[in-house]
Amino acid sequence: MVEGETAVRDVASLEDAYYLDTDAYSDDLATIGYSPMPPLLYYTIRINLAKSGSDYEVRATGNLDGDAPHDAWVLEKKTDGTTTLRHGCISKVNPQDKLVGKIVYGCTD
Repeated sequence: MVEGETAVRDVASLEDAYYLDTDAYSDDLATIGYSPMPPLLYYTIRINLAKSGSDYEVRATGNLDGDAPHDAWVLEKKTDGTTTLRHGCISKVNPQDKLVGKIVYGCTD
């Protein structure tokens, strides 16, 4: 789990530095300079930009133990500068489950 939390924090730092240089955020990991060494073993990173262009969300998701739920770390940065880091899981057990694909906070993989 440390890998996911560390990754979202690292990406957020790079995103903020990129913003200082360009006055814009990017949803491209290479553009902001993210290239972890060694490469991540368990997590996939994604950046979601708000339509306003001033908020962003960094997600790290991964399947740590081969079962249906996936672990998720989410860091949200708001226009006012507040940052929220949350941990949860994504349920993919039942296609009829309304939580499929959505992060449920407070649970773990």
